[in-house]
Parts: sequence; structure tokens; C-alpha cells
Amino acid sequence: MKSPPACSDLVSLRVKEMVADKMGVSTSTVNTYLDRVRIKYANAGRPAATKAALLARAIQDGLIGLVEL
Repeated sequence: MKSPPACSDLVSLRVKEMVADKMGVSTSTVNTYLDRVRIKYANAGRPAATKAALLARAIQDGLIGLVEL
């Protein structure tokens, strides 16, 4: 069983195919993960419609640091 994806991998500005390859999943799965994260942020009243916005939210929330970019 694969470990959950690292937040930094999901929200970084890397190409989705590279993330999928690194995680050993399909690009569709990466898209699903991104959609789920966007929904959670929207439900919390903090929408993040783009990968850049997701990255900003993750940094704001302390999920990743600038050194991980």
C-alpha cells in the first residue's frame, strides 16, 4: 500500500505527470487529489482554485515550508 501523497507534491507547480510518476499513480489520481483538497479549502471558506493558490494555502497553514519548494 502506498503512503498518502505529500502535500508539497500535490500543490507544487510541478507537472502533474511528474507528480504522478513520483507517487506511482495515474495523472487522473493526482487530479482527484487536487480536486479533493480544493473542495476541503472551499468548505472551510478559503477557496483555492489554482495550484498556485493551493500552494499559498499550504504555506499559510504550515503544511509545507519554503525550503521544500
